[in-house]
Amino acid sequence: MLEGEATFKESLGWFKKEKIRQKIYTYTGISGVCDETELEAEVDRLTNKCLSSSGWGEDFSGWQRVVPYEESVLIARRRFWDTENLPKCELRVTSLDAWTVAEAAKKLTGKQFAQYCRDYDIIIKGDI
Repeated sequence: MLEGEATFKESLGWFKKEKIRQKIYTYTGISGVCDETELEAEVDRLTNKCLSSSGWGEDFSGWQRVVPYEESVLIARRRFWDTENLPKCELRVTSLDAWTVAEAAKKLTGKQFAQYCRDYDIIIKGDI
């Protein structure tokens, strides 16, 4: 969950509206492929990329932080959001040896796929 701030118009009656600054939240996740030695740096890079994405509302201040799971549950309850499928902020690492060749071909760049084929002694014949 990302947290930011923006200004919204709130109705105070029939013809009266007031601008109110409030916190906004969004759920997001990151996904990438990297070498084990680059894992921490890649997570940081992708997290910073998410934080620099755009939000909504007037005078959006940018995404300021990643909300820890325990706090996101409290925020969701206060706002009457469904907490059943709340992202758990878990890091899941899947080794490439668990992938099929077809899956690797879809998810990897050409350079990564070539390295995958070399690492696992996969010989590709004919057109791909």
